[in-house]
Amino acid sequence: MDVITKEYFKLGIKFCRHQFKNGGVCIFVHESKDVESVPTHHICKEQDIEIYAIKLNLPKFKIVIVTIYRSPTGNCNYFLMKL
Repeated sequence: MDVITKEYFKLGIKFCRHQFKNGGVCIFVHESKDVESVPTHHICKEQDIEIYAIKLNLPKFKIVIVTIYRSPTGNCNYFLMKL
């Protein structure tokens, strides 16, 4: 997979679909920030709900950044149930 790069930023997390053509997500963070991935694979189902997260560890607190996507052809009821 080709990934866009930007000076001073690193890839925090990325995902590409395996079953369906096209689609995926990535989160970039400043290279000086400490991040770790948050497990979401147990929630994800391609097209129905694609959710990925990272935890940004700052000196005084932690922030979780989440991306959520449902394809227009995905199952809306499944999406709402898992959300």
